[in-house]
Amino acid sequence: MVGLYGISFWMFRIIKSLSSVLTNTQVGLVTMVPYLLGAVSMVLVARRSDWTGERKYHAALGSFVGTLGLVGVLVTQNNPIIAIMMMCVATIGLYSFSGPYWAFTSSLVTAEAAAVGIGIINSIGNFGGFVGPYVLGMLNDATDSISSGLSFLGFMLLLTTIQVLLTLYFDIRFINSPGVIC
Repeated sequence: MVGLYGISFWMFRIIKSLSSVLTNTQVGLVTMVPYLLGAVSMVLVARRSDWTGERKYHAALGSFVGTLGLVGVLVTQNNPIIAIMMMCVATIGLYSFSGPYWAFTSSLVTAEAAAVGIGIINSIGNFGGFVGPYVLGMLNDATDSISSGLSFLGFMLLLTTIQVLLTLYFDIRFINSPGVIC
């Protein structure tokens, strides 16, 4: 949620910082493109995840693609067209993460515990939704550049990828152990 909310609240400013020739209206129109691609990717990745029955790698891939997209924006800031394309990649990754993540998270708990488990995940996630935009703004004010904020978001997405892959590791390692839910 750190990355998703960080990008959601700061996308306009990020794209505006990439080009000094675009008007606010043009930036608004360009900002639509990553969100449209993100919406399409969310549906396609969720459908593929459902079709294959595999959730964790799909979720991990989404957050990793988001990381690569943000790193791409950082590396290509001098070329606005490529940087905006990399922002599209980041948004595709961020949005494609959600479907598979919630599918495998819901499968980890019983129906009786689902309300509590999903509530805890949402509470922690929404705290991350506060932290992401706040830290991005704080870093932007401190450095007068969006680069450090994007680095922070990329790092948080990389941590998300590692977390999802670790649940896969523990699931395989303890699959037959009684009392372990991973």
